Amino acid sequence: MKHVVEWVVHAILRAVPLKSERWYWFREAVTFLPGGLGTVVRRTFYNAYFHRPGADITVVAGAYIEDPQCIDCGDRATFGRNSWISAGGGLRIGNDVGIGPGVIIHTANHNYLDANKPFFQQGHTLKPVEIEDDVWLAAGVIIVPGTRIGRGAVISAGSVISGSIEPFSLMVGFPARRIGVRGSGGSPNGLSDGTNATS
Repeated sequence: MKHVVEWVVHAILRAVPLKSERWYWFREAVTFLPGGLGTVVRRTFYNAYFHRPGADITVVAGAYIEDPQCIDCGDRATFGRNSWISAGGGLRIGNDVGIGPGVIIHTANHNYLDANKPFFQQGHTLKPVEIEDDVWLAAGVIIVPGTRIGRGAVISAGSVISGSIEPFSLMVGFPARRIGVRGSGGSPNGLSDGTNATS
């Protein structure tokens, strides 16, 4: 059944150019499609437009992905409910990356330094984001343009991340700070100060 659904969706998408009016309508239609059928349709839809598609990815109902053509997606990545991914500046997602509910990933920022012109007339600065393998972005994390998150890092819920994050770092806060390292003897399902990553 899954393969039949994938074949049908692929056949439809051949007539749906990226970012055309039909594409936006199709995206809205599949975004909240429920159940296992919705999961298969969303995976097939986004993989058809990713620069590099990922095997066995999960796009949960309610996730929005802008500019999927700018995403290199690893295998088994998960995009949580109500996550919003703005990938116009380039986004590389490694294997086994968990993007939790409500996560926001930005790869572009408004230019605003000219005080004599409205900021929305000044264009954007694009900076790619890289998320290496086995990274967990817990609920509500915000990633700003130009960020690189090293392999195995865990980012606690609600944290704001920028710059370069070392592999296996345990990050928490706004702005985020490193409070530990995975594998250093802390709690098996929490951070070294006793905080749970999802709280």
